Amino acid sequence: MKTSVYIYIVPVIAVVSSGVLLHENITGIAILVIILTLAGLFISEGKLIVKLSWIMFDTTTR
Repeated sequence: MKTSVYIYIVPVIAVVSSGVLLHENITGIAILVIILTLAGLFISEGKLIVKLSWIMFDTTTR
């Protein structure tokens, strides 16, 4: 599972580092793709589902 995290995070790091180091323009589409990639990564690793289920089924705050 760790390998898939690195495979999916490489393009995100490439876009961010090209913006920071090379002063490339990061377009809205690139930002959208980064958000979708990170969301897919969190969903596939199960971390987002656990947090959402905790929020939905938390009875202490109601």
